[in-house]
Amino acid sequence: MLLAAALLLAAGNLLFGLLFRRDGEHVADFLLLLQWSGEWLRGSNPYAPPHSLADYPPNALVSIAPLAAIALNHAAALWTLLHLVLTAAAGGMAARLAPFGRSALLFGALVLCLPPFRTVLQFSLASFVPALAGFVFADRHPRLAGVAIGVSLVKPHIGGPVLLWAIAARRWQTVRMALAVPAALFVVYLIRARQGPLQAVADWVEALGRAQNRPDLVAGETGLRQLLDWGPLARTEAQAIIAGLLGAGLLLIWYRRGRDFDLRFLAAACLLSLLSFRHLSYNLLLAIPALAFALASAGAAGRAIGAACFAILIASPPSVWRHVVEPRFGETLVDSLAMHAYRVACAALFLLCVLARERAPGGDTI
Repeated sequence: MLLAAALLLAAGNLLFGLLFRRDGEHVADFLLLLQWSGEWLRGSNPYAPPHSLADYPPNALVSIAPLAAIALNHAAALWTLLHLVLTAAAGGMAARLAPFGRSALLFGALVLCLPPFRTVLQFSLASFVPALAGFVFADRHPRLAGVAIGVSLVKPHIGGPVLLWAIAARRWQTVRMALAVPAALFVVYLIRARQGPLQAVADWVEALGRAQNRPDLVAGETGLRQLLDWGPLARTEAQAIIAGLLGAGLLLIWYRRGRDFDLRFLAAACLLSLLSFRHLSYNLLLAIPALAFALASAGAAGRAIGAACFAILIASPPSVWRHVVEPRFGETLVDSLAMHAYRVACAALFLLCVLARERAPGGDTI
């Protein structure tokens, strides 16, 4: 009964995204990336100072070039089809993250109820699914896993946590392949752009800084940086400081290296990205490993925290508040609770990943 309800909710979530896939800022993001990639195809510099806001790395512009070379309606249709394929793959691989037993299908179905799967014309799913595949299949196919992680680095703040896990786990074959893929794509970028590597990187970094620090940028929904808005730091500086502080948690997990190291470290690394950098709800994909860890590996208290966080992420309080409550009732005293809901859930999951005791072979925490 629970599985049937979860599958119906997941289907409704996906259908909602398909019906409204051409609505709002997500279409604008899709068009922007196609525009930047198209500029590179035409031999222009998409990162040209002083006005470019192209924040995707060069390897991403090369990867998306086939879509930029065709008509927009065809590109959107192909990406919609890819979204459906990647959604099914994400649900299937999520079910394999932890030893859920008969509950694996239920976990996979509930994962598909999360906000990212109703956001179609975005590129996060195309980054996260290869990254997750790299983690899931690293034992059996280390080189192919590396290729998958390398593909995922089109969005470094999505694929980067999985590469960080591979480094921490000393999976050097996977790491080498993961670095080789964006390096090869970068060479292709340089050939067409007719630039030296240092100049190309410098242009991208400058454009990234302009894009992330501009005053009209929509605030992220998961990062802790918003709590430091009163300070003098630029957004990118605050993000770097937060990432450094949270990195202490990763070091603690790495130092302990228990039996649950792989999933625990991956989950914490993904949450570090969510809490440090600018992410909107379609990047909550990065919470999936932490939800798997909490529900399968963190004991009774961890399961309770994981279930509560899962419910918060599925319920999507910020979206409900913006689109349903505020238009009818205006600002209320609980606005901040709703708007910080993702942030609170991600912070709770991060603390759980770092502090939860290791499970004994019999299943209890020790």
